Amino acid sequence: MNKYVDIENARGEEYRKLITQIIEDDVCPFCEENLEKYHREPIIRKTNFWILTKNQNKYPGAKTHLVAILRHHAKDLSDMKSGAMEDLIDLFIWVQKHYKIKGGGFSMRFGETALSGASVKHLHAQFFEPEDLVTIFIGKSKKS
Repeated sequence: MNKYVDIENARGEEYRKLITQIIEDDVCPFCEENLEKYHREPIIRKTNFWILTKNQNKYPGAKTHLVAILRHHAKDLSDMKSGAMEDLIDLFIWVQKHYKIKGGGFSMRFGETALSGASVKHLHAQFFEPEDLVTIFIGKSKKS
């Protein structure tokens, strides 16, 4: 199993190809020094702890879908530095005001990808404004 990504959680053929390349390169695609190589969306904003960008794998049903990526590598919540969560909330308040979003949601997966359903093993938080029903995948189906 790769230490940076989980191809089992990659949805869509194009994204699976990208994850395959990341596995071959053996790097974390969300670490700041690698982000530009794998993420084609521009950076919207940087804070002390987070990088904000559009999610290039937008959830179906989302009108707006942004991702905040922690600037230091961390897989678990306990690996975050003090102040990171407060900074994330401040960033998402900015997003809501800047984009004039009247309602939506945000989520963050953490830890083992077999349980979280994440494809990248680097803390990041999703922020979305729905246009239609938005489904968030957390965990894995036990159906084979």
